[in-house]
Amino acid sequence: MEKSISDEPSAELLAYMGIYREEEPQEAEAAFNVFYQRHVRFVTTEVYKVCYSGALQSPDIVNATVNNTFVKVYMRAETFAPGEFE
Repeated sequence: MEKSISDEPSAELLAYMGIYREEEPQEAEAAFNVFYQRHVRFVTTEVYKVCYSGALQSPDIVNATVNNTFVKVYMRAETFAPGEFE
């Protein structure tokens, strides 16, 4: 039985994003989609806590910050150092 990308640990998903982003963008995007679904709730919760504990009490700012965070993850996935994430 072949292993599905959704079964891969998050560190492997980051590696796929970094390795395949230029040569096989569909593979990189598939890895990103799994990574995003796995972590979006946590990231949104943390950004919400920070924004609403200060002066940035806006859902638009929360959404923009979460989106920018995941764009940076995708664009800089190759800089991930194993052992720092999980």
